[in-house]
Amino acid sequence: SEAFSPERGGREGATKVMVVVTDGESHDGVELRDALAECEKRNISRYAIAVLGHYIRRRKDTETFIKEIKFIASDPDEKHFFNVSDEAALNDIVDALGDRIFGLE
Repeated sequence: SEAFSPERGGREGATKVMVVVTDGESHDGVELRDALAECEKRNISRYAIAVLGHYIRRRKDTETFIKEIKFIASDPDEKHFFNVSDEAALNDIVDALGDRIFGLE
């Protein structure tokens, strides 16, 4: 609610982009629907990156985690959702994500 406010440097009419990078499911998931509805209302494009390293190393199922992160990402998923096998692999998506974000401006 405050990230893109004028008090925090947000400009009226500016493109708003949120990038979520996480290695696990949220602990406040009950607030997720309301937060995403607010993002939609305020026209905030959301990119979501799931870092699977912890899940892979511990041989945990990633299905619920990936489903939640895809839910956070704006549609379509193929444009706004990424997953990487480990933390080092984040470097592989920086260029692609940068091109998409700058393309919005």
